[in-house]
Amino acid sequence: MDNNTIYLKVKQRLNKLASNDYDNIECWQIVEAFNKGQVEWCRRNLHGTNAKQEGDEQSKRRIDDLQILLTTQELGMTDRRLFAESPDLPSDYLEWKRLAFQASNDCCPGGRRMVVYLAEEANVDELLRDKNKQPNFEWAETFCTFR
Repeated sequence: MDNNTIYLKVKQRLNKLASNDYDNIECWQIVEAFNKGQVEWCRRNLHGTNAKQEGDEQSKRRIDDLQILLTTQELGMTDRRLFAESPDLPSDYLEWKRLAFQASNDCCPGGRRMVVYLAEEANVDELLRDKNKQPNFEWAETFCTFR
């Protein structure tokens, strides 16, 4: 449903109340209210403050409700020697769900699937200093941050 359809449906619903007191609601106010409602619904269902206290993957119904919102986005990476950087996130980005990462090196130019852990930006130096937590092509593990 696009914003024009939402505007018309709200106007039709208000007209059924048999009052012209609602004629002073501007189109942008209706669209803004609807968009805020959508974001609030998503956040409430993702973070578990709904009536059943379920998070985003705690039941089949919750998965079905939120599955239609997921999109796949190809992110090109720029190699910065110590790290790889992606361009800006899409404008419709709401929450990070999954990252599939392919890495390659001299002996494996075809690429290898990596396990990626989300880490806090403030912990990058600590993760790089610890030999057990550093990105490792042999073990096919690395970490990513959002900034």
